[in-house]
Parts: sequence; structure tokens; C-alpha cells
Amino acid sequence: PDDRFRDYILLLLAADVVMTFIVDRLLKFIFAPQILFASMKGTTMKDVFGVLKTIVSIMLLMWVFLGNDETWEEMLLEMEAAEDGDQLGDLMNTSDTLPTA
Repeated sequence: PDDRFRDYILLLLAADVVMTFIVDRLLKFIFAPQILFASMKGTTMKDVFGVLKTIVSIMLLMWVFLGNDETWEEMLLEMEAAEDGDQLGDLMNTSDTLPTA
């Protein structure tokens, strides 16, 4: 798939996670507000920063492995070179086994 499709899928997955969290909080607010408020009461700033640290770490890893176009281009060129090398090696091996007239 091309880069636009990959970016669309990643955006769709991120939106799915965010919307699921929002719907979860909304339904807890509607059907079980006591549970929602009790869970929020126990939340500290350390908890919030821990979650933010995790999110930033995941985003950085995704950028390093998925979002860096230079890395992808380099990997594709190396794969093409490896395939060309394998094809050349295959040709050399088959020419050695061909009978001569």
C-alpha cells in the first residue's frame, strides 16, 4: 500500500482508540456516575504523566518505524539490491549446471 493508505489506517486506529475512550466515559457518566467520579477521585498527576509518557513513547516509536520516509526508502533500496544480488547468484549457479555442447 502507498503512504496515504498507511497514514489513513493509522489515523483511523488512533481515532478508534480516542472515540472508544470518550464513549466509555460518556456511558459511565450516564449509567454509573458514582463509579466514574470515584475513579477520577483516585487519579493523581503522577498517573496522568505516566499515561502521557506512554503515549509519547508510542508515538515516537511509530514515527521512527513508520513515519520516517528516508528509512523506508533506504530499506526498499536495500531489498531491491538484495533481490538483484540473489537473481545474479541464481543466474551464475544455473550457468554452472548447464551442459555444454
